[in-house]
Amino acid sequence: MHVTSGPWEIPYVHDCRRFDGLFVVMEDARRAVASPQVHIPVYTCYDPSLRAQYPELGTMVSGYRIPGGGDLERGVNRFLPVFARKLRSIPGDLVHIWSVSLAALIGFRSDVIVTVPDIAKLTTRFYPRLPSYLHNRMLHYLPRARAIICYTEAARREIVEGLRLPPDLVHVTPPSPSIGPPPFPLPRTNSPPTALRPWELLYVATDRRHKNIEFFLRVLARLDGRFRGLVVTQPTSRTIALSRQIGVADRIEFRSGVADLASVFRGADLLVHPSLHEGFGLPLLEGMSQGLPVVASNRTCIPEVVGNGGQVLDPTDPTPWVDAIEALTDPARYKDASRMAVERASSFSVEKTRAALMGVYDSARR
Repeated sequence: MHVTSGPWEIPYVHDCRRFDGLFVVMEDARRAVASPQVHIPVYTCYDPSLRAQYPELGTMVSGYRIPGGGDLERGVNRFLPVFARKLRSIPGDLVHIWSVSLAALIGFRSDVIVTVPDIAKLTTRFYPRLPSYLHNRMLHYLPRARAIICYTEAARREIVEGLRLPPDLVHVTPPSPSIGPPPFPLPRTNSPPTALRPWELLYVATDRRHKNIEFFLRVLARLDGRFRGLVVTQPTSRTIALSRQIGVADRIEFRSGVADLASVFRGADLLVHPSLHEGFGLPLLEGMSQGLPVVASNRTCIPEVVGNGGQVLDPTDPTPWVDAIEALTDPARYKDASRMAVERASSFSVEKTRAALMGVYDSARR
């Protein structure tokens, strides 16, 4: 790959929340790309009423304070392109924005690259109408972007076909694991679960319809007391009520605001991921990198991410999921599944992320 000589300056611009997966991927990309030849300043766009939700990173770009705040303020600042106007004169050879909600910047300058993990708000009915409308109205800017970045070939097809874009405008740059190697040998070995030492089934997801947490609870309900569940999420009242209704409230933990996900992955026994739609599914890569055997959905890009590192199943029928989980209680199968997860995770790397991103930047800069 030919890369033009530096130094370069490529500002990264985001308005993601601290625990948003897109923010995690952006930070990993920044660390992968930044070098003496490539300077990556960061601009954080935030709404004043939501200030506490944003990390202290780079140059802070404030929106307008709208009475009422919250989602109203978030929508108005993007609908009126407040941030786009403030960002139109920032210096850089290229500008990489990490949120479709900031795509109005493409209307003010011709050097913008935008990360689009997926267009689920356009192609599905998983999201409320107003957020979908505000998101989708930004999509008409994308054909004028210098380049569009996504994480998987499945997402690339969805974006190209859904927005009728030239295929060479959309590029796949897979992320790299954001969690370092565990402080124990891999692959993992594990003894069968017991009532005294139950296995922990982990799911990291927001409590939204497409994440299918209800299905996770129903799988747990079909398993006996040798299994417990941990869902890293802020649960809705409906989810809590369902856990009581189907009799798993004493075997499920909901945990939100987790700053150290590494310890959560390292403390779990299995990663169970029944999501109905993903742009990538970063917890899958993070879990596999820690040697967690994976049982995941066969929807959208998930089989592409998991590869041969885990099992992918229909996320509407709990029976095969229960059978797959119980089969892994065999120590030999568990060790083999852990080995396969580690091998799959090793196919993603910082070097590959850097090469893919620099290839896009080099092509877009010419």
